[in-house]
Amino acid sequence: TNANYITVWGDYAYVSTNSPSPTVPYDTWTNAALVLANAITEAPAGITVVLSNGTYHIADEIVVDKAITVTSYGNGVYGGLANATNTVVDGPANLQSAGPRVFSVTHADAVLDGLTITDGYGRLKGLGVNMTGGLVRNCIIRENGALNSNTDHANGGGVYMTGGVVSNC
Repeated sequence: TNANYITVWGDYAYVSTNSPSPTVPYDTWTNAALVLANAITEAPAGITVVLSNGTYHIADEIVVDKAITVTSYGNGVYGGLANATNTVVDGPANLQSAGPRVFSVTHADAVLDGLTITDGYGRLKGLGVNMTGGLVRNCIIRENGALNSNTDHANGGGVYMTGGVVSNC
C-alpha cells in the first residue's frame, strides 16, 4: 500500500443512505459516502456535497468551516424547498442531557441548501444551526430546542446567528 497518493476531486461529492461502496472522493452514487460528516470533512473547498433523498442521523455536530455547498438532490434538481422535505439531517434529540447541535456554519462561503434540519437539543446556542458566516437557504428548520430553562430559548433553538444569511427557510 502506498500512503503517498493524491486524491483527485471533481465538482461533487455524493452522500447516500444506501451507498454500496463508500470510497473517497465520493464522486459517484455507487461510491457515495454513507455518513454526511465524512463527506464534509474530506471534501476540499469548492466542492458541492450532494445528498440523495433520505434521513441522515448524526451523532456529533457537523462543522462546515470551508467554502463548500451542502445540498439536497431529487428529481433532477439540486436544493430547494421541495427537496428539503425529502432530505433530513436528524440530530440525536437527547432530551436528558445537552446534546450536540446539528450544524455549525463558520465559513463566509459555506452554503446549506434544501435540507430539513431537526432534532438538535441541548443547552447550546443555535441547536439546529449556529452561524457565524455562510448562507442557509431553502431549508426547513424544525423541532430543535433548548432544555428546561426559560432563558435557554432566548439563544435560538432553531438558528442562532452572529453572521451569515438565512433565506427562504
